[in-house]
Amino acid sequence: MELAERLAVARARGTEEAADNGPRRCARRGAGARAFPQIALETQDMRSMMRLLRRLRDDQRGAQVMEYALVAGLVIVVAIVALAAFGGKVLARWQTVNTAL
Repeated sequence: MELAERLAVARARGTEEAADNGPRRCARRGAGARAFPQIALETQDMRSMMRLLRRLRDDQRGAQVMEYALVAGLVIVVAIVALAAFGGKVLARWQTVNTAL
């Protein structure tokens, strides 16, 4: 099947955007014309996945909220570590003050 025929078949199936890469990839693999629809679907899936990844990479919505959440998490971790390190000493001091009263 010639390139023009494959393009016509791809357009009839609605996969014209993948038809440009399909025949060359089939010829390289030696799979023949039978593998063309599968490869066309794979290239469409790959293109849509790459579009999604680019959109997620460039999306800045919610970035400020994430920064605030990370800072709040860091403050909480520091507070827990400080309580664990100095909690016993503070409790002992309060007990000393309590018995002195």
